[in-house]
Amino acid sequence: MAVDLGDYLLRLASGDGYIVLDGEGKCRLKNRDGSEVVFDDGHGRKYSPDLPRPFFNFYRREGLIRQDRSARAERGLVFRLTKNGKERATL
Repeated sequence: MAVDLGDYLLRLASGDGYIVLDGEGKCRLKNRDGSEVVFDDGHGRKYSPDLPRPFFNFYRREGLIRQDRSARAERGLVFRLTKNGKERATL
């Protein structure tokens, strides 16, 4: 199952989640409680994909996410949806 830009954005907004950008440049999606965001592949299998870097770059360029400098991630920088990002996720 292919996950597109809108799927990731919707999942972040619905779970009040955030993105962790680690030192290797990988973007991981997290739920509010710090657990991994889980997707269903349509066959009942669960998985937690990384957010593709081009998607992350698009979200930043469009002002849909911003760095949360007050948040502490175990390994990386935390980015949260902006007001615009939350609004776009519900369209």
